Amino acid sequence: MAANLDILLKAIENPMRRRLLYKLSHEPHYPLQLSHELKISQQAIAKHLKVLEEAGIIKHYRESSSSGGPPRTYYRTTNNFSIRIDVGTRIFDVELQKLDRSDSELPGVDKEPDMEVDDLLCTIKRRYREASEIRDPLDRVRHMSELIESIEGSVRSIENERFQLCRIKNEILDDAQNLMNSIDDYEERTILYDLLCNVSPTVKELSEEFDVRESVIEEVLERLRSRGILPLRRQNIVLRSTSMEDSENQNYDR
Repeated sequence: MAANLDILLKAIENPMRRRLLYKLSHEPHYPLQLSHELKISQQAIAKHLKVLEEAGIIKHYRESSSSGGPPRTYYRTTNNFSIRIDVGTRIFDVELQKLDRSDSELPGVDKEPDMEVDDLLCTIKRRYREASEIRDPLDRVRHMSELIESIEGSVRSIENERFQLCRIKNEILDDAQNLMNSIDDYEERTILYDLLCNVSPTVKELSEEFDVRESVIEEVLERLRSRGILPLRRQNIVLRSTSMEDSENQNYDR
């Protein structure tokens, strides 16, 4: 696992390769397409794709061109994993977990948390205050050791919940992407997928991400809305963006 972790970290440390992975996680792309969208040379794209493929994160396949041209080489993501890194003045912990493992839980987790996170934090803080008031140093260390053991157990339980949610989210997005393949328009398909993944993007943010005019984004959103396939929580995205801009303009006029 350690060797795989090192390979994966080295592969994704480059910002451009992370941008490539973001694109490929939406749907398969061919190198020229990536070169145009990311505004870098095909040679640079090829080098980054090679690193990601050698790390086992993506793979390529050949597919006939719909325009009658020669077959194209497409790349798609193939690996599902989560990397967690904790860094503190007294903490350094790195963990790699496969999201597509057959286990229903992470290894070493016996049960769900006994209480809600807020209640758990209050209990831990109270126990820490009580331990801090113990005068005998060795007795205090013993109580703090027990508290740390309790925290580790709670962290593992919470991580188990996160692990399961991430895996289910990945499966849902995979199914959603398969369904969206029926949408012929590339802009509609990619923007719709981005709306599913992101929390609250504005028209301006979508415009910057896809490097197109805001009016183009608004046209795509309107087409999606008119066909009834825009996610319900995104129905007012154009209105919200326009309202924010109007508010900013009013504040500026003042």
